[in-house]
Amino acid sequence: MNHHQHIPEIVQFKKFDHNLQNIQFSTSLIPVNRGIVATIYCKLNNNTLIDNVIDAYKESYTSKPFIRVKNKLPQLNEVIGTNYTDIGFDYNQETNILTICAVIDNLIKGAAGQAIQNMNLMFGFNETDGLILSPLYIVWRYVYGRN
Repeated sequence: MNHHQHIPEIVQFKKFDHNLQNIQFSTSLIPVNRGIVATIYCKLNNNTLIDNVIDAYKESYTSKPFIRVKNKLPQLNEVIGTNYTDIGFDYNQETNILTICAVIDNLIKGAAGQAIQNMNLMFGFNETDGLILSPLYIVWRYVYGRN
């Protein structure tokens, strides 16, 4: 668990910001057909306000059409079949730890959708061309009436 192949890639960011603390990265296998849930745990400084952190995320991603910053933890079923990344937050006042969670569909955003988005940008097309899709989960429920 503590020897994941991507740890060296993550640690190299310390070259750019020497204030970065040690990073712990681990993966979990969850029982889903598709999708990735990424979870980050941050110990906040005592003077950091959670609303300021969320506002910084919203400001950073306001012009990004496929990043949705939510005021709650994101749900994987809301991104399946789309090119969206949903980011949400949870804060534990007792431990002063902020949990940041991001969800993507690894078969769209993590592969083909990302390729189409980059192609659109490279060839001067609208970044969203061919990528505004309804989530599969919602379509499935609507068509088949299932929860």
